[in-house]
Amino acid sequence: ASVFELAGDYPRGVQLAEKALTMAQVSGLDRHAGLALDLLGNIALLTSEYDRANELFQRVLAIHEQTGRLEQRGRAAIGYLGLVATEQGRYDVALQYNQRYLASCEAMDDRHNTAHAQHYLAYLWLRLGYFARAIALDAQSAAGAGAIGDRDLRSFALHAQAWAHRHLGQLPAALACASEAVTLAHKL
Repeated sequence: ASVFELAGDYPRGVQLAEKALTMAQVSGLDRHAGLALDLLGNIALLTSEYDRANELFQRVLAIHEQTGRLEQRGRAAIGYLGLVATEQGRYDVALQYNQRYLASCEAMDDRHNTAHAQHYLAYLWLRLGYFARAIALDAQSAAGAGAIGDRDLRSFALHAQAWAHRHLGQLPAALACASEAVTLAHKL
């Protein structure tokens, strides 16, 4: 299912992930059910099915909170819930989730998810028109992504910075960020 998700064959990925979810639930395997739910949530997010993504990530988070398992996926689910809320225009909810996600990542010294949390929060600030905040957070995200070798996230963070710089009329900075984002995207 993960391979099909990465290849962009979402219907096949959903079909296999749902099969895995059913098998895990029948066998009482919470961890495996959570992994299948996480994959289904990612596909729903990628296909802009935000209500479904919200429900699936809520279920991942519930498994984590009930069992103490899925630490990384549970933490990421909080971030995805913030991202979904941002996309749905529920900015107060998005801010709560994104701040919770960032605090959790920093407390666990989780560099990978910290960079994502900074980007999700920056994206929220960008959508709300707080461009200087968005730039500062995405600069941290881009640096963190660079340190862990995540070119995809670094490209996204630079792209968002470019938009924020553009809104502030800082065109040379916007061009520099956009150029680097495109260069990174071509290397992916």
